[in-house]
Amino acid sequence: MKKRLIGSLAILIFIISFSKVYSASSYYFSDYNVSIFVTEKETLNEEITFTIKNVGEDIDHITYYSVYPISNIHCCDSEGDLEYIISEEKGEKKIECKFRKVLKKNEEYRITISFDTDALNKTNEGKYIFSPIFNFPCKVENFELIVKVPSTMSFVSPITPKPSGIKSEGRSLIIFWNKDIINEEFYIILGISKTMEKEGDNNLNFICIILAFISGLFLGCLFKFTRKKGTNFLKEDEEVVMDLIKQKGEITQREIRERTNFSKSKVSRLLMEMEQRDLIEKEKYKKTYIVKLKE
Repeated sequence: MKKRLIGSLAILIFIISFSKVYSASSYYFSDYNVSIFVTEKETLNEEITFTIKNVGEDIDHITYYSVYPISNIHCCDSEGDLEYIISEEKGEKKIECKFRKVLKKNEEYRITISFDTDALNKTNEGKYIFSPIFNFPCKVENFELIVKVPSTMSFVSPITPKPSGIKSEGRSLIIFWNKDIINEEFYIILGISKTMEKEGDNNLNFICIILAFISGLFLGCLFKFTRKKGTNFLKEDEEVVMDLIKQKGEITQREIRERTNFSKSKVSRLLMEMEQRDLIEKEKYKKTYIVKLKE
């Protein structure tokens, strides 16, 4: 898949969504930990560990979707490897992870899904912008996202939302976010840059991270303003969505998916980009959003 540059800023959209074969009210996730390591080769190693708590119908699998190519897939629980099936649906990679046994009502099950992905995009300025979106079909309790970079990289602005903390671990730098409850989605915007590190420079890099964190809080607030520079430029898919909104005045995000036949993650990505450029606005409506033009 070709990497895309959006204006002068390349945005990586990494969308996580689980199968809605089961009613979202029949289960929820807890202790949801996402650990992402950015390698020196500019690839990502990602590991997702979470507990599924079933409060309704029997469940025998969970499905993971990625809009980017993935490799070295591994699914496991506390007893060992789990079977999985990988396929493609509407241009997305789909991993169906089978449980070791059927999960009955009032039971819980903890699993891990890990993989590698070549999903970093480089900006014209030579840095990277990492902007994953995590979409969930149910409530998530105790969510943690960790991003780790080697000593040859550092975090730079923008950094939003405000992280829960930054720390060093050996020669690696770590930034993390903690959320007690997530009802639908969570996203970050994080700048990553290569450094010219020499032996013993890790403390200096850590100081630079603190300074970047402080400036990132300010520059993150200006990020939407920066995106407005590309407001008049619409990609082909964005024009399709804009035409629908203009025809209807107001339209739900679900109806956009149905009428365009775009995947859920593609619609989420398009609307997020258009909202950041102040082209549209979204309002929560039941389990979806009402989308309309920005006044």
